[in-house]
Amino acid sequence: VLKQLSASDHERVILKLVNLKTYRGNRAEFKLATKSMNDILLMDGFCIRFKGIVPGIYRLSPEFDLDANEIARSITKDEGLTSHNLFNW
Repeated sequence: VLKQLSASDHERVILKLVNLKTYRGNRAEFKLATKSMNDILLMDGFCIRFKGIVPGIYRLSPEFDLDANEIARSITKDEGLTSHNLFNW
């Protein structure tokens, strides 16, 4: 099914999976979903970041220095991030 989706549909699926409303305020599930998605996206140089409660997909900047401590943390800080549409590289 996922192979049949367009790039924008893939992006919508990812953002739905890390939307607080999806978890009806359950912070533990929301935190786990966000961390898991960041772990997946990190391999391709992207991460989830929030503006208020609205999630977005961001590309890690080339200057971003990745170390074991950074991988262990959920990436939400402004440093090392540039806004970028995940599927329009």
